[in-house]
Amino acid sequence: MLRLDRSRDNRGQVLVIVAMGLIVFLAMVALVIDGGHAWGKQRDTQNGTDAAAEAGAVLLALKVADKAAGNTPPNTDSEVLAAVQKVAADNDVALDSAEYTTFEGDGLGIDVGSLGNVPPPDEAEGVLATASSEFDTFLAGVIGFNQLTATTDATAVAGYLIEAPGDSVIPVTLPVTVPFCDGQGDLQDGTEEWLPEVEYTIALCKNEADGNIGWLDWDAGNRDERTDDCRGNGTGELACSIEEPNNPPLLIPGWFYVAETGNTNSGQVQEAMETWIGRDVLIPIFDATCKDGPLEEGETCEAGEGNGQGTWYHFKDWVSITLTEVHIQGSNAPCGASVGAGSGCFKGIFRNFMGPGLLGGATGEESPLAAVGTQLIQ
Repeated sequence: MLRLDRSRDNRGQVLVIVAMGLIVFLAMVALVIDGGHAWGKQRDTQNGTDAAAEAGAVLLALKVADKAAGNTPPNTDSEVLAAVQKVAADNDVALDSAEYTTFEGDGLGIDVGSLGNVPPPDEAEGVLATASSEFDTFLAGVIGFNQLTATTDATAVAGYLIEAPGDSVIPVTLPVTVPFCDGQGDLQDGTEEWLPEVEYTIALCKNEADGNIGWLDWDAGNRDERTDDCRGNGTGELACSIEEPNNPPLLIPGWFYVAETGNTNSGQVQEAMETWIGRDVLIPIFDATCKDGPLEEGETCEAGEGNGQGTWYHFKDWVSITLTEVHIQGSNAPCGASVGAGSGCFKGIFRNFMGPGLLGGATGEESPLAAVGTQLIQ
């Protein structure tokens, strides 16, 4: 007679169920632990890919200004690839591919680096980078996943700055041509346009006239919420706005009522401007002024051009200036003979590249001085 040992069979079944349950439990723990780890790695990889795309766009931004000036772009296709690869490596991501794009982010079908030691394509206004990083898992190995890969892409484009973000612009504007003062300190209209990578002495003529340097008041007579010394329309407010810019976002080209400043030939303004020596400042460039408000295209300014107080300015471009000297008060000797008796100045190197803000695509008509920048679009 045969007798089945059912207890032994039950014990075997329990062991299988426990083993399966343990695997399921470890898989769930792995999902939590390795899933969170993978999410962090994905974010790190995205940051590295963003930086790599922006590195390529930075070199294209320099190309934008040189193209407008009719110059040969300063960087080759090979140098763009080298910049993208270096930043990817610095951020511990492997660059899988890099492709040139339009300003809208559409791929051109041209790999970065495929052209060699020639300038990037004229139509190239951005870089699409794809990068990845591999990383070990902690517990996911129990279900066969010892390593995972995070893959991300990013597109950065280069273009002209059309909107400066708030709190980024110091309250002074320059005409499109280089002004100067005569021997009596009277303004004389300039004929030469500003050029990038040149240090200029910017004359602050003693006797202001139409088209002179304009000191700006961003709230145009409205009191803000800052301290009493920084309110109103006087010298104190101007000095505060220089030290800590308080401009609203400014979209150009456009008209702005921003002139109502009080006495500018003061120690407060001198000291405020000195805080920017050795640093880059963003300044708007104007091509028209008017006393009676903004003009529509084709209209003429019937009330006459402004000369400081109560004036509308038409901002055309931005310029980034590395400030080197400030001589608003005291002797004009450091400014040179062309500034004129009793007048002041400040000096700076004009740049054509600066950072963030809202960008617009190149049309081929912009000034080579106009500020350019880069922007992540996806």
